[in-house]
Amino acid sequence: MESGQLSRSHTMLTNIELMGEQLNKFFPATITVAVLALTGCGGGGSEAPAEPTPETTKAVFSADQTCDQLFDKGDEGRMFGAVAFLQNLPDPVTENDQTKAKTIVADLEYVAGTANDEMKPLIIDMAKTLDGFASAEGAKVHVNVDSFKSAGSKLIDLCPTQAEAYGDEKLKKEAAVKAKADADAAAKTKAEADAAAKAKAAADAAAAKAAADAEAAAKAGTVSQQNARGKAASYLKFSAFSRTGLIGQLEYNKFSTADATWAVDTMKVDWNEQAAKKAASYLKYSSFSRSGLVDQLIYNGFTPEQAEYGVSTTGL
Repeated sequence: MESGQLSRSHTMLTNIELMGEQLNKFFPATITVAVLALTGCGGGGSEAPAEPTPETTKAVFSADQTCDQLFDKGDEGRMFGAVAFLQNLPDPVTENDQTKAKTIVADLEYVAGTANDEMKPLIIDMAKTLDGFASAEGAKVHVNVDSFKSAGSKLIDLCPTQAEAYGDEKLKKEAAVKAKADADAAAKTKAEADAAAKAKAAADAAAAKAAADAEAAAKAGTVSQQNARGKAASYLKFSAFSRTGLIGQLEYNKFSTADATWAVDTMKVDWNEQAAKKAASYLKYSSFSRSGLVDQLIYNGFTPEQAEYGVSTTGL
């Protein structure tokens, strides 16, 4: 046998074994349920009716066809529809539950009527358990499921191809459910991540705008700072000043040191040029040696370098 066939056979056997275990795991030996009294005040009929004697009919379906009839529609079909029904019996049960049981019994008996001699009694054994429950009228009914489990396990063994298909379909459904759950979880995670990223982007944008607004406000200055800058500009139109000299002049005009400093430092002023103008203005009204004029400019607040530059432009 080739490896692919071996693997398929192993999978088939595993599925069949799992379904056999399913029958054994689903049920205790006896299920006790309360049944609504359908005739009078109930109390009778607590035992299943006598087992009907199946009529002998000639098999019409082949074994495979019978298996197809049993396993068709998976969990909702005749075989595992009966399993699911007994597994999920409510307590108490209603007349509707018993009517459903009768429908399942009729479906199983229909298949039994055309099955071969090996499969027919097994199908009837499964139907009997449900038929006893369906026809009960007592307040309490004890449903013995041993024969149901035994017959069901044997039918699984007799229908390996259909059982394998059922098992594969069950695995596919479970995989589909898991895949959807995983996809939903991934979508939720992505949505949460996108929302977090969007919130962060909005927060970053707000912070950037706040910073830009603060920077713009700092550059624009307060009304007092703007007035100080205007005053400084007017002074520079008529006289030359060093940086510290212009700040001092603004302070003399009652501007705060902070506003005066802000005003002077936010202006574009060539302090070397101011030193040259100041040196030239001094020479218009008085005579200086080079070093004396340099000292005078330093006294006026120019740096030594600015003073040297200013004096050098006069020719001294």
